[in-house]
Amino acid sequence: LADDAGFDRRRWERLRDAILPQLATAIESAELGDQVRKTHLATIAALSKSMEAKDYYTGGHTERVAEVAVALAKELGYSGAELDAIEIGALLHDIGKIGIPEAILRKPGPLDQEEWKVMKEHPVISDYILSEVDLPDIVRQIARSGHERIDGTGYPDGLAGEGIPLPARIVLVADAFDALTSDRPYRHGRHTLAALEELRTHAGTQFCPRVVAALDDVFRKQ
Repeated sequence: LADDAGFDRRRWERLRDAILPQLATAIESAELGDQVRKTHLATIAALSKSMEAKDYYTGGHTERVAEVAVALAKELGYSGAELDAIEIGALLHDIGKIGIPEAILRKPGPLDQEEWKVMKEHPVISDYILSEVDLPDIVRQIARSGHERIDGTGYPDGLAGEGIPLPARIVLVADAFDALTSDRPYRHGRHTLAALEELRTHAGTQFCPRVVAALDDVFRKQ
């Protein structure tokens, strides 16, 4: 990971000894009994939020994305340890933003070309950080590939179609759904039905049609 990619290595080195042992313990404990599992998943979420240099969303974004991702994963047949890994991956999917300069994360207007180049490194940074913890492959798949697009125009690796791990496609849809339905400083969130329609419009280009269909099914059933 090149220093010119925007990753503040010194900042991460200062934090890693405090964060990684807690993260490893939380992930290991997430396999225990239900109450303990819930407690440690909450710890993972808190660690993720504490490492964000800037939270664009209203409170609870990380937890909402994880909740939707778990519902989608269940609809698509995941269970047991794989389902737990998807939940953990959703909670940690943007952890790499710790390495993005705050001037970029806090910029009130659109990013320029060079700033986007830096921003697009955050999934690589997430993968780098999580590589230091013993994790299921699914967690790192989500962290690295959760911004890839079905048509191959996503980042950081330009993966396309079935080449994008399904857990990453799930979290992308969950993340987009929450972004669409959440209030921002400059706009109100959309109604659920309007957000679903927007996702359908971009199914096959940005989003996996299979996952978007699963989201429709989840809301119809609930």
